[in-house]
Amino acid sequence: MQKKISCSLAILAIIMLLSPLRLSYGDTYITHRSVEGAITDINEDRKQVSIRWLSDPVNLIYKDMVVQVPTTATIMKNSQPIEFNDLESGDHATIRYNPDADPLPEAASILVVE
Repeated sequence: MQKKISCSLAILAIIMLLSPLRLSYGDTYITHRSVEGAITDINEDRKQVSIRWLSDPVNLIYKDMVVQVPTTATIMKNSQPIEFNDLESGDHATIRYNPDADPLPEAASILVVE
């Protein structure tokens, strides 16, 4: 019986981890996704970051994506908060973003690890 319960809990945990994160604001929901890759360009005037990420590891296909970085986005480097202008091209980052934002995806957080 204990094995069945622990197996059921493990399956439930896996399903929850693989489902998109949904944050509720009143009657609306925001789905966040994340990408991991190298920052290739930073536009400080427009508050935008370009990141190159591996979209297909089997065929080694990389994609570039540009995200808008609002002032509410959390930006951290090695577990320390930093400012947008402290980001550098070539930094390895994980960007969590809202793909439904218009006109560009909007970053919720940028985590840089050296």
